[in-house]
Amino acid sequence: VHLAARPQVNLRSVGRKRFAHLSENLDEIHVDANIPWGEDTLFTLEFRVDDGGKYALHTCNNKYLSREGKLVDECNPNCLYSAEYHSGQLALRDISGAYLSPIGSKAVLKSRSNSVTKDELFTLEDSLPQASFVAALNSRYVSVKQGVDVTANQDEISDHETFQLEWDSATKRWYIRTMQDRYWTLESGGGIQASGDKRSSNALFDLVWQGDGSVCFRANNGKLIATKRSGHLYANSDVVDDSSKYFFYLVNRPILVLKCEQGFVGFKAGSSVRLECNRATYETIQVERGEKGVVYFKGRNGKYWHVDGEGVHVDSDAAEGFFLELREPTRICLKSAGPSGCYLSAGKNGAFRLTDTDCTTATKWEY
Repeated sequence: VHLAARPQVNLRSVGRKRFAHLSENLDEIHVDANIPWGEDTLFTLEFRVDDGGKYALHTCNNKYLSREGKLVDECNPNCLYSAEYHSGQLALRDISGAYLSPIGSKAVLKSRSNSVTKDELFTLEDSLPQASFVAALNSRYVSVKQGVDVTANQDEISDHETFQLEWDSATKRWYIRTMQDRYWTLESGGGIQASGDKRSSNALFDLVWQGDGSVCFRANNGKLIATKRSGHLYANSDVVDDSSKYFFYLVNRPILVLKCEQGFVGFKAGSSVRLECNRATYETIQVERGEKGVVYFKGRNGKYWHVDGEGVHVDSDAAEGFFLELREPTRICLKSAGPSGCYLSAGKNGAFRLTDTDCTTATKWEY
């Protein structure tokens, strides 16, 4: 079974009715999360073409799950699994013929049983985009830590500063949801509160991407959200300035897999460091966060992406900045944070390079 259509997923145990996540010590996978929130619930099912078409389970901290339940730095035979489908649900079988399942009170994911019951079955759920926003005005993260008021007042990202973006295909706008299942909502005085547990037109927002990589939110009253000196958010602005700009981080994609109509972004050939976008297998891309919405892309070889007139090479010791722009639920645009401000686009015959500054013609990469 080739699961390449959407290799990055949330993993839900059929038996436990819980989601897999990275353990606090970052050395195991535990299957006891009620909802998939944040980067530690994202897993990449890595198709290992050179290992007989088996799969490896790749975590957000760049490790692999071995059959004994520990995470290891390098993929070895103990990290390879055959994918089996049992009435639409997935079972993963290790080299000894045993299946992965959550074991014990901590629900540690490892292999034990040689037969498949619902304990050995998983469903793969699409991982919806979850983001954090830094207010340009005060460089603080937007948060709901204090309660219902949506306020830019935190110095770091926790679950309270992580928001799920849910697309409304009818209006092409977004619902912004908190971990407590509340939605950002425009209140009568123009304030933004996360008090509503129902979707409404006042909970819909336009993401308006700016030339400097920031984003503005247009509320249902036609006004832009702006940060007050107190950090509170109000939809009362008509101008794009620092008070109405926010820097965007796609927090639940610490590892990216990119795809376009031609295929995946991967290396041109075995030892090549040049990326093309028409490959049958993908290269996993590590995402490092910089300042003001900038991210850096790193290959498995430990080198950063370097862009020149020829294309993109993964061979640099110096990091080059990019912006991620969320355009659709499963599609992003990639833009150079350099002086050119150009977008990375797919060209003929797998060419992967910077083109121009027009977002309407830029490639929307499936991620």
